Amino acid sequence: MFHISRLLIIALFTQIAVAATWGQNQLISVEGQFVGVRGQLVQVKGSDAQMYLVLLPKEPNKIQYSGTAAAGWLRPGVFVRFSGMFDDRGIGQEPILAMEAFTPDPRRPPRPDQLADVTPGIYPTEAGGGGAALFGGEAGVQPKQVGPREYRIIGRVAGLGRKGELGVMTGPRQIVQVQLTEETRIKLEMEGAQFAMPGDRVVVEGYANPPTLTNVTANSVQIEAAELLGQVAAKPVRKTAKQRREEAAAKKAEADKPAAEMEAGENEAAPAEAPAEADDAE
Repeated sequence: MFHISRLLIIALFTQIAVAATWGQNQLISVEGQFVGVRGQLVQVKGSDAQMYLVLLPKEPNKIQYSGTAAAGWLRPGVFVRFSGMFDDRGIGQEPILAMEAFTPDPRRPPRPDQLADVTPGIYPTEAGGGGAALFGGEAGVQPKQVGPREYRIIGRVAGLGRKGELGVMTGPRQIVQVQLTEETRIKLEMEGAQFAMPGDRVVVEGYANPPTLTNVTANSVQIEAAELLGQVAAKPVRKTAKQRREEAAAKKAEADKPAAEMEAGENEAAPAEAPAEADDAE
C-alpha cells in the first residue's frame, strides 16, 4: 500500500535488538491516522504531525479493527451474525438491516452461553423455538407450520448477489439465504490490520527507545474506520433519446437567445431619420 524505505526497516529492527540487549524501553502511546501497512509494519501519522513506524504484535487478537460497513463490503469467508424472521422452510421473511462481522478465535473454545455468538449454526431466540424444524426437520417429515420465528444466524459468507442476496454457510451442507438492502449496516469487530484504509483512526500502545521515539514496537493496536466501508456510488441515470433531443433543443434555443436580443437592441437604438427640411421660400 505504501513504500517503507529499507533504511527505516533496518533502523527499527536494530533498535529492537539494542533494546533487548540494554533493556532501555520507554512506554509510549500514539494516536493518529493510518497511512499504510507492509507486512508487520504500519505507518501512522500522529496527532503531533510526526510520522511513526509501528511494528505490529504477532498475535492478531492484539490488533482490533472496528467500524461500520454497507452490504457491498461483505466478501466470501467473512464470519457474520444476525437475527431475522424465518419460516419453517428456512426462508427469510424480511430484509436484514443490521448484522455484525467478527473474527472467531479458535484458540479460545466458547463457553455454552457463548455458542450463539461465535459458533456457526441456527439458534432460536426463544427457548423451545424448535430450531431442529428449520429447513424441513427430519427427512420425509413435514414440519408443523407454526408461523415465522426469530432465529439467530452465525456463519461464514458464502456469496453476495448483485441484488443483495446473501448466502451464509451455517454448517457443512447448510446455507441460509437472506436479503440485504442499501440500508443494511454491518458492525465490524475484526482482528488484524488487513481492512485498514488511509485516514482511519489509530491508537497504539507500545514502547520505543530514546532518542528515536518514532519507531514503536506495539503491544496493542486499535484501528477505527473513518468512513462507511463498501458504499457503492450511485450510477448515473441514463437519459432517453427523447430527453437528449429536448436538452439539445433547449441548449440551442439558449445559445440563439443572446443573438436575437442583440439584434432587437440594435433596432431599438438606431435613430430615426430626420425629415427633409423644406426649401426656403425665395
